[in-house]
Amino acid sequence: MGRQHTIAVDTIGIRGPFNVGYLQAGQLFGAFGASTFARMDNAIKYWSPTFAGFKVGLGYSGEANKQTLSGVGTISENSSNWITAGGSYNNGPISVGVSYDRFDTDKKNTGGTVGTYKGKVHMWNLFGSYDFDVVKLDLGYGQVRGAIGNPNSGTTEWQAGGIGLNSQLAGRARNGAGLAYHQTNGYRQQAWTLGLTAPVGDAGKVLFSYQGSATKNTGDAFHGAKGKLSIFSLGYEHSLSKRTLVYALATIGRGDLKWNDGTPKAKLRTSVVGVGMQHRF
Repeated sequence: MGRQHTIAVDTIGIRGPFNVGYLQAGQLFGAFGASTFARMDNAIKYWSPTFAGFKVGLGYSGEANKQTLSGVGTISENSSNWITAGGSYNNGPISVGVSYDRFDTDKKNTGGTVGTYKGKVHMWNLFGSYDFDVVKLDLGYGQVRGAIGNPNSGTTEWQAGGIGLNSQLAGRARNGAGLAYHQTNGYRQQAWTLGLTAPVGDAGKVLFSYQGSATKNTGDAFHGAKGKLSIFSLGYEHSLSKRTLVYALATIGRGDLKWNDGTPKAKLRTSVVGVGMQHRF
């Protein structure tokens, strides 16, 4: 109980050559965004024991409050909730993880400052891997339906987590209220990934992944905005001990956002190159 990771962190965030790390090479800052890694406040979460390789988890976070803001006469009400669920299966070379999250927001102000916000976010992911010994294959697919990160939607990390590298394109598509196209309920996102991990001797491994996504918003205010994103990443990790490794990484991202009203296409071109050392205390 308390501040908890979503079920997706345990079932999806750990998967793939780069999992949710290494900036845009990973899922969180890559094509998937916060659907694979987020936290909930005031939450309760349960994981079952493992039965024949299977286990399932369920979590809930809710907020119901009403307050009067002194001096302005505004009454603020919030009845938001978050449901997270999923499971995993691990048996020999086969590993599968699935997650589902629903974030339901209902906020309104009455009195001196009037404003309401209602929104639902649905997102799910399905990842699987098979270890052929000479190489491990990872595959993943996920969808997001609904508003992510509306400034009125709450103070959870669901709002702050955003949509990964897609957020660099999203700022180009806004409605009359100034909201980006991923911040309203018409937002749609599909993301997918393929990863390969090949051992090199007893201490090293080569990492490769491809991530892609297709995004859009069905609202008329965004003039048919549609985005596409591709990320290619190559890395190497070498273990110096059980708790220390060194790594090298190169990753390239390419994205486009276009409209159906003749607005010039927005383009994204980004690359990251790095080396480092990691030690687990």
